Amino acid sequence: TKGYNTNNAYLGFKPKLKTSEKAIIFLTWEELMHLYNFELPESKEYLKRVRDVFCFCCFTSLRYSDAYNLRRSNIKGDTMEITTVKTADKLIIDLNKYALTILDKYKYMQFPDDKALPVISNQKINDYLKELGKLAGIDAPVRTTYFISNKRIDETFPKYELLGTHAA
Repeated sequence: TKGYNTNNAYLGFKPKLKTSEKAIIFLTWEELMHLYNFELPESKEYLKRVRDVFCFCCFTSLRYSDAYNLRRSNIKGDTMEITTVKTADKLIIDLNKYALTILDKYKYMQFPDDKALPVISNQKINDYLKELGKLAGIDAPVRTTYFISNKRIDETFPKYELLGTHAA
């Protein structure tokens, strides 16, 4: 048998690991509207685009990857037609007045590949969302629990520290 291992004991190995569900971070409607309407200081102009893209994702339920790939040709009046990156689902999404207002803000700006929105890298947008959330005072305490070995660890963070594109 060419020296190959024939022991299949690993197939039945099921370790008993303590796990906890990862906290799902999301904004309440009040927090979302506060962020959407938040007046940014002039020194933080670069956060406006991040805010717009994040809010657009919240208003449409788009993942970051789908917002990143959204083209003007996907927009048909007050709907958008997309094929999602993650699941390859074909979707037609109604655009509410908030999403339409955000799209309208950028309709005369040119972005690479005729993209509809000024979407930057996921890593950078996540960094900026934390900064934006802190500035806007989105600081409700969020408790997280996880395990290292058998030791339970509970931590509480202000919500802005946990903000990322997944919150949309």
